[in-house]
Amino acid sequence: MSERQDAVITLYSVIKNDDLILEAFKKAFADFTIDVLYADHAMKLILQDNSEIELHIIDDEKEMRGQTDGMMNFFAQAPLNNEELMASVMQQIQLFNHITGVNFQLDAQEARTNAIMECLFAAARSTSSIVLYPSMSLFTPDAKLLLSIEGASDLETWRPIAHQSILDEERVYDAEDKQNFIDVTDEIKKRGYPAIASMLPIQLSLDTVELPSVETIAKRLLCIFATSVMAECELMEDGSYAFGVQEFSRLKDQFAFVDALSEREKAFVMEAAEEQEAIQFSWRYECAAVLLWALGLYGLDATYESVCNVSEMSKIIRSYSSFDELCKAAKLRSKREILNMHTRALYYDWTCVEARIKHIELENLESGVVQEHHYALNWLCNANHTRDWDQISCNT
Repeated sequence: MSERQDAVITLYSVIKNDDLILEAFKKAFADFTIDVLYADHAMKLILQDNSEIELHIIDDEKEMRGQTDGMMNFFAQAPLNNEELMASVMQQIQLFNHITGVNFQLDAQEARTNAIMECLFAAARSTSSIVLYPSMSLFTPDAKLLLSIEGASDLETWRPIAHQSILDEERVYDAEDKQNFIDVTDEIKKRGYPAIASMLPIQLSLDTVELPSVETIAKRLLCIFATSVMAECELMEDGSYAFGVQEFSRLKDQFAFVDALSEREKAFVMEAAEEQEAIQFSWRYECAAVLLWALGLYGLDATYESVCNVSEMSKIIRSYSSFDELCKAAKLRSKREILNMHTRALYYDWTCVEARIKHIELENLESGVVQEHHYALNWLCNANHTRDWDQISCNT
């Protein structure tokens, strides 16, 4: 048997879930596979020659954002003269919500290599995925060169693609949806920031918004606020961690919300966390501000020029003696009002991403606030089709 070398090909997709990717690979390699082994976000195909193909999928929102931001920064350096094509490629990268690493072995047998690559591109076509070679060249599902780091491409134009599972969610935008886009982007331009030229396909429409109950929002608010208080205390001088635990306990006893803690929140409150994680949880105050606003109990600054007023939020929340009293005081804002706020956050988040790519300084705009607002509003509107707080993503 000839000597084999490890190879890695990466697929980037805009798709609804992992299962669609795994099934696509299983089907594409069906004629060459003798066994299939599944794991969480992973799959191993045992081929007829006893070699293996391993798949590992990333769909975590924060990790995805880091990967795609790095990818955009990298390919933005390609000397491509076609500015329209470059803009489309950048937009395509921004949309990715799944990354699939495909590990396998290559040998000197050209027929075997060709068969593997044909199956891999069959999976790419089935999932509408862009394929990245180790040479740092991007290929379309039809194996055409989309962009290389040297600035080469087989195409003159490109329209960003997504899997049918996403396209099936095609939205019907009414006049107010369209006007919201115009108003927000005009405002962004007037502030001197980069603004997108056309509506993003992930902009929500009124018929897609699904709001939780007042009780569900209130419990999520309390979970976020209490863990943020604990995180803030943990970041202070020595001895504050115990005070943070005490404050969390007081809020827990007052509002009885612990049954609604997410898995990450449960892990966080169990023991002292690393500084970076505590910082991330402290930023969640901004999410709490959005939910408190949605309940009609707080005024939200949607200019994103400054962070929320934690002291004022604390006074509002602690003024209620119980969970029931807080819920009775709430006046849930309308779907339209919440949708309009979501549209603002979406396009301001796009602006922040674009500024990072082009190294533009955004004066008087807190990108961290924008991202947290977007996160909370995605959860409120059920934009990701999940109420699992840890699984919200903020694609732009």
